[in-house]
Amino acid sequence: LIEALVSSLPLLLDILVILGFYFLILAIAGLQLWHGILKTRCFNPNSGIVTDSRCCGSYTCGASDCVTFISNPNYGATNFDDVFAGLLTVFQCVTLESWSNVEQNISDAFGPAATVYFTLHTLIGAFFLMNFMLAVIKSRVSRTYEESRKLKKGKIT
Repeated sequence: LIEALVSSLPLLLDILVILGFYFLILAIAGLQLWHGILKTRCFNPNSGIVTDSRCCGSYTCGASDCVTFISNPNYGATNFDDVFAGLLTVFQCVTLESWSNVEQNISDAFGPAATVYFTLHTLIGAFFLMNFMLAVIKSRVSRTYEESRKLKKGKIT
């Protein structure tokens, strides 16, 4: 198994470069589209409290005002305010770890067009590229297993 993983490293490096470019492109696209958009909340100026924790913009606040605050959702970790935070958010979505919350927040703030971004992001990133990486590892493990089986067969006869 270790031999198979070591022999698959050159192919895995190629796939990691592709994943890196994919992450960077989506992080820059998110930065251009949604810089600072997740900081908006519904705020009632008369009472001085946040009336709804959802991001506003496309989502209407009713009697409250849509105000920009300092913090982003998920304790400030989920945002597209800079490239590094965007890379982290893209990684979170590719691993399918609470990606629907990110999509819902951005849809509330930006509109339903954000669903297209996240649908393509999930289909290409999570289902295609990540499985492509697993396929490379599996092919190398299968090849190493076949080689070891042929070697054992040669020793027996």
